[in-house]
Amino acid sequence: MKKKLILLMLALSLTVTAAGCKSKAKDQGETTEKGNTDKSKDKSATVETNEEGKTVVKFKDGTVTLGDYKGIEVPVYEVNIDETAIDNLVKSSLAGKSEEVTDGEAILGDIVTIDFVGSIDGVEFEGGTSKDYSIELGSGDFIPGFEDQMIGMKAGENKDINVTFPEDYGSAEYAGKEAVFAVTMNKISRAPELTEDNVKELTDFDSIKEYRDDLTEKYTMQQEYSNRMQRENIAWSTVAANAVVDDVSEDRVKEAVPVIIESMERQAQNYGLDYDTFMAQMVGLTEEEDIDQFNQEQAQMYVEQRLTIDAIIKAEELELTEDEYKAGCEIYVERFGLKDQAELEESLGEDTLRERVQTDKVFDFIFDHSVTPKETEAETAQLSEESQDATE
Repeated sequence: MKKKLILLMLALSLTVTAAGCKSKAKDQGETTEKGNTDKSKDKSATVETNEEGKTVVKFKDGTVTLGDYKGIEVPVYEVNIDETAIDNLVKSSLAGKSEEVTDGEAILGDIVTIDFVGSIDGVEFEGGTSKDYSIELGSGDFIPGFEDQMIGMKAGENKDINVTFPEDYGSAEYAGKEAVFAVTMNKISRAPELTEDNVKELTDFDSIKEYRDDLTEKYTMQQEYSNRMQRENIAWSTVAANAVVDDVSEDRVKEAVPVIIESMERQAQNYGLDYDTFMAQMVGLTEEEDIDQFNQEQAQMYVEQRLTIDAIIKAEELELTEDEYKAGCEIYVERFGLKDQAELEESLGEDTLRERVQTDKVFDFIFDHSVTPKETEAETAQLSEESQDATE
């Protein structure tokens, strides 16, 4: 799971589109290595200023005329710690330690597995039947009153549950109608209640406070990363729109196609799908010719993105140092809970990792030279005032 998460987050330095299991790249006769991303073998370039005062960076594989990338508007997002989210993380963790209740009644919070058959006026209706359906009692996932009437049932017990579909129910033909569900309670599972007496047994911590503090730290880190990705997407849409990329090497694009395919394959793995199914369900393509064209277009976009990033690196002399690379690796090692840089590089590949850390440096530069939109400033100020009021 950890490796999947890393591949999902870091496989490409910039998100090209959706990303992908068996190597279609190799099926096409291309040779690829784990973690090998598309990159120009020769990154030497000349930096010039054109008649309009714009920076023009000429690479062997293409020419980039940079527009505005400094002074652009990029919102800043606050990380607000949501105690409910921490409660849910605790709950989710404890759910993995649930034990089956063989002699006892179902209570609020139990995970129950049921069979049910629904009928209206004595006639079974479409979508009203299921087997081995799992639901948490009290989750509110079912029609109002359904879960409440299962409280007190025992494993193996049968019961008719009477409910009324809400007036605003999604399917108009059932809205407001009374229904009866014949329910069989197959299994009751109950998570342990976390106490100071069992916290050491159920977690790696000595107290509930230490455990929640650790979850809060991880949750905060996750939110910070999510905020950063959102800022990167907003910033990049502006930078890319302002830049012009010409004379892109066809060979460079051809070399990038396997990178796109392998990225799509990794995404497919994360969804539990094979490549062809993923392309059909998530991208909407089934014909080989259409998929090939899609991958070609994405490869073109990806190369243009990399050339634009490389142009900013050249224009601003932002080449990555070894110390910066190591520092960037430390951030990702902590973020994904890995042992060390070696494990990170083994999971991802050094080339891809270097590209990601280099891209981080470019975005850090863009953020440092950006301005905050007025509406974001107002929102931030309001959040600050609310925070102050809450502490007074």
